Amino acid sequence: MHADEAVQAAITRDLWLSGRYRYDPHEFHGPTLNYLSLPLLHMAGRQRFADTTAADFRRTPALFGAAAILLLLLLCDGLGRGAAIAAGGLLALSPAMVFYSRSYIHETLLAFFTLAAIGCGWRCLQLLRLVRNDANETTDGQALPFGGALRKNRAALWGWAVALGASVGMMQATKETAVLSYAAAAGALLGATVCFCRGTDNGGPNGSRSGDHSSDSDAVADRPAARSAQQRQPLNAKAMAAPLMVAAFAAVATAAVWFSSFGKNPRGIVDAVRTYTPWTERAAGASPHVQPIGYFARRLLWQRDDRGQWWSEGSIALCAVIGGLWAWRKRQSPDAAAPTAAQPDEAARGEPPYSTPFSPPRDRRGGHPELIVFLGLYSAILALIYSLIPYKTPWCMVQFWMPAILTAGAGVGLIVRWAWAALQKKNAAGIAAAAGAGLLLAAMPLQLGRQTHRAAFAAAADPRNPYCCAPTLPSVQKLEQRLEALLLAQPESPIAAAVLWHDGYYWPLPWYLRRYEPVGYWTALPAGPPDAASIGEGTDAASDMDNRAQATAAAEPPKGRNATDPYSMPVIIASTRFDAPLTAKLEQTHLMIDFYALRPDAMLMLWVREDLWRAHLKRLGRL
Repeated sequence: MHADEAVQAAITRDLWLSGRYRYDPHEFHGPTLNYLSLPLLHMAGRQRFADTTAADFRRTPALFGAAAILLLLLLCDGLGRGAAIAAGGLLALSPAMVFYSRSYIHETLLAFFTLAAIGCGWRCLQLLRLVRNDANETTDGQALPFGGALRKNRAALWGWAVALGASVGMMQATKETAVLSYAAAAGALLGATVCFCRGTDNGGPNGSRSGDHSSDSDAVADRPAARSAQQRQPLNAKAMAAPLMVAAFAAVATAAVWFSSFGKNPRGIVDAVRTYTPWTERAAGASPHVQPIGYFARRLLWQRDDRGQWWSEGSIALCAVIGGLWAWRKRQSPDAAAPTAAQPDEAARGEPPYSTPFSPPRDRRGGHPELIVFLGLYSAILALIYSLIPYKTPWCMVQFWMPAILTAGAGVGLIVRWAWAALQKKNAAGIAAAAGAGLLLAAMPLQLGRQTHRAAFAAAADPRNPYCCAPTLPSVQKLEQRLEALLLAQPESPIAAAVLWHDGYYWPLPWYLRRYEPVGYWTALPAGPPDAASIGEGTDAASDMDNRAQATAAAEPPKGRNATDPYSMPVIIASTRFDAPLTAKLEQTHLMIDFYALRPDAMLMLWVREDLWRAHLKRLGRL
């Protein structure tokens, strides 16, 4: 388990067993991951933290990662059915998305709620257009082609506005970096609006409006065209003001509920604002995670490890560029900004281009360019923001890679349509082009699937894996097995353990010591019984400690427990920097069993007291 996963598991442990949660504005992000893990822990039937496994916690992000694919139903008419299916497949195959969906961190939940906000926002936009057009027809005295639609659509609009606000509030309650997504979304929305407003100026193909007609039959025939032209006109601020206010209120209320721990900690609402002071300093470079501008691009597109293996999701990036450029160019076509194009039989009946918010797209070329342009701009702007910030961790790429994958779905759909059109020509060039496109689309899932297996399973803890950051190395699994075996040597009573480390970055050791009791943590080599050691049952103390160096030095022993000499404990895990002084202190009472690599830059030693080691050997029949 990664160090960050172990910290989050310890926080969830406190919430689960004691009901305590206080938002920390300096570390650990928002409360949604911890609260949303509780139902799955109860369903797993766990009674003690010591009985949990890494899978019990990782199920939460895994479920949200899988559920994100279902959210594409909200965008099916915007992307086009084929593009939505392709995007769902790419979300399931992307090594980055799969890898971080298996990690007990906040990124997958933030991506899920972001996608939910985009989907709800798209539904609101469609309904705003329907309401405007229905109101215009009612004002003109025309009978609406579907009864009661205006009231239904208005009611649905408020519902989707609340859902949009709740999704945005959940984004904020998940991770503080949600504000970067808001900024990118605002920029993308502005860019898409400018792009399509210019394409709908009067006098152009997109800007033609219905004029006076000489006969009633002409008016009836031109009614769908007039409606389509109406729908291409941008919504004014007055029309959007009320839904936006409802969404904003829902967002603030949702975030406040979560940050206040459902009313138990009102201070958390203030801390949710204060948190941007330390995070701004960290983003500016006051962190060990400072990386160059090309950090994300290199890891996603063209990284080669020392074994000569290439890591690349370049095929997704290529399809995203194709989809984005197609949508950008399509804004010049007559139906570019129309939500859907009316079919001839519908035009004859005077039916609207679409009658419900979930109508499937009738544009055979797939999807609405305005949504695809928005997704492409959103992904590009957010990637630029994250790249310009000095503070970088690889899992941040999930936030801009998810909308890029949706744009890539549109690109895949375009390639399929292009290949089919080439095949219909029934000549050698067309067949060859279609075959080439087919081979490209067949190779893409094979390459991505193979890399996903390597990244998320075969080499999930390999430092050469571009999705890893300071991974916990596989040798710790051997340490875990040895610790479990020592517990069996003395099953009738708990075994105490001590961790002696050179700084506060000893995580995830508290996770692997969760079955030991009590456990003490020292960030310096004590001369004797400590005054400021953190000693508790299992990981009680660990869950209250920051994984920064200063946290342990300021910790106090829990009430009811005396300070304990670490050198008398049966199990001692220590940094190899303490090798010489520990050997002098412990050589008469303990045995140094083995060395283990905790992280690429951190080695540890396992010391076991002689009486416990003899009991262990006796249980194995070796003594």
